[in-house]
Amino acid sequence: MECRSRAAVRSRPWLLCTMLAAMMGVSALGCNAVTGLLSRIPGAGLLGGLGGLGGGLLGGGGGPAGFVLSLLLGSIEPPPNPLENASDAPFSPSADGKFIVEAPSPLPIAPRLMADLDVGPAESAVGPDGMIYFTEEDTGRVRVFDPINEKLLDKIVLDLPVNASGQRGLIGIAFSPTGDRMYLTYVRSNTDADTSEINAAADARVVYYPFADGAVTGAEMVLYTTPAADPAFPSDINGIGPCLIAPDGLLYWAHGDRNSILSTLNLSPGEPAGKVHRMTLDGGVAPGNPFPDNSLFAIGFRNVTSMAVDPETGLFWSTDVNVGVSDELNLHAPGLFHGWPLIQGLANTDFESRAAIATLAVYRNPLIDFGATKYDPRGLAVIRGDTYYGPDLEGDVLVGQSSVVPSVIHRYRVTADVNIIHSLFATLPSDAGRIVSMVRADPLNRIYTFTQHRIFRLDPG
Repeated sequence: MECRSRAAVRSRPWLLCTMLAAMMGVSALGCNAVTGLLSRIPGAGLLGGLGGLGGGLLGGGGGPAGFVLSLLLGSIEPPPNPLENASDAPFSPSADGKFIVEAPSPLPIAPRLMADLDVGPAESAVGPDGMIYFTEEDTGRVRVFDPINEKLLDKIVLDLPVNASGQRGLIGIAFSPTGDRMYLTYVRSNTDADTSEINAAADARVVYYPFADGAVTGAEMVLYTTPAADPAFPSDINGIGPCLIAPDGLLYWAHGDRNSILSTLNLSPGEPAGKVHRMTLDGGVAPGNPFPDNSLFAIGFRNVTSMAVDPETGLFWSTDVNVGVSDELNLHAPGLFHGWPLIQGLANTDFESRAAIATLAVYRNPLIDFGATKYDPRGLAVIRGDTYYGPDLEGDVLVGQSSVVPSVIHRYRVTADVNIIHSLFATLPSDAGRIVSMVRADPLNRIYTFTQHRIFRLDPG
C-alpha cells in the first residue's frame, strides 16, 4: 500500500468519493461523474451500486446512507496509512470483546521430523487413501507423504506449468468427499513450462482433476478463471489462495486483493479479489450464497493464507495477513464483511470506527488482532474427535506463526465466557524454515506440519 500523508490524501476527492461509494452503495459511475477521476483508481468499477451482502452493506441500498455521509464528511478523514496502523495497533494480540489469558499448554509437544524437502511446499490435504498430498508453489508439482510408513514418496502425482512470480504458483489442494476428484488453485504459466516472470502468467484458476488410486485419471476441468493481476494495477502478490472442501460438501477458495485494494469492494461475479468464495463441486453457485449467480461467500480480506473448518461445530476459521501489523484470525459466515481495505485488524481508529458503524449490519471484527507483533499466520488446525492429544485440547485452534525464527505454533481456546486461553503449543527447529501449512492425518488424527524445508509430526513429548 502506498504510504501518504493525511494532507495529501485529503487533496484527492476521488478517494473520499470512492470510499463513500463502497460504503453507501453509490454507483461508481455516479462517483465518476462527480470527480472525473474514478477511472484512474486501481480496481475501479466498484460495485455499480453495492446493494449487497445479505441485503446490502447498509441494509438494502438505502439504509443509513445520510448518517454515513454525515459521519465521513463531518470530518473528512482518510483511511489510516500503514504508519498510522502501526502506531494504532495493539501492542500484543487482542480479542474482539474478550480477554486473552496466558496459560501453560496442557500438553508438551516435541515436533518429530518426518522428512526433508528439497522444494518448498504450499498447502496440504489428506487424500482418499490416507496419504498426505501437498503442492509445491514454484514447481507446480503435487507430491505425496505416507504418514503410516513415515516416508516421502518419490512419485509426482501431477506437474503443472505454473507462473511463480511473487506469491503466485500452485497453492491450494483439496479432495472431494468421495475421493474421486482432486481440486487445485494455481496461476498457470502462459507457456508449457514453469515461469517466474511477472508478465508470463496466463490466468489464475480453480480446477479439479479426476482422481483414483493415488493418481490423476483424466484431464483438467476448469471451474473458474480470472486474470492473474488487476490490469489497472498489475502486481504478483495477494493472488489466488488456499481451498478446502468443508463438511457441508461445498468447495471454498480464497483470493487476495491483488494488491489493488479497492478491487476487494467490487462485488461483481468477475472480480474474485479480497474474498472467500463458495461453490458446488461442479463449479456452480452454492445454495445460500449472499448473491445469486455469484460465488462470493465473504469479503474484506487482504491475503487469506489458511482456512480450516471445525468438523463438529462447523465454525469456519481463516487467517489474513495485513500490511505490517494487525494480522488476523477470523470467523466466517455467509455475507460478512471483514474490514479490508477500510479496516485493518480491530476497528481502533476514528475512520475505522466510522466504517464499522456504517457497515454494522454485516461487519465483523477479527476474533483476534495479532497486533504490533508481526505474525504472518500460516497453517490452521482444529483439534477434534480423538484421544491422542487428550480432552484438555478438544476444540482448540492451532495457528502457525511464520514471521519468527524458529517458527512457532500457538494454541487458542475460545469459550463462551469472556476469556480466550492462549498457550505456546510448539516450537519448530530454527533451520526448518517458516511454517506453511498444517493437516490432520493417519488413524490417530495427528497433526502434520509443513515448513519450507521439512515435514514434522506434532507428538507429545
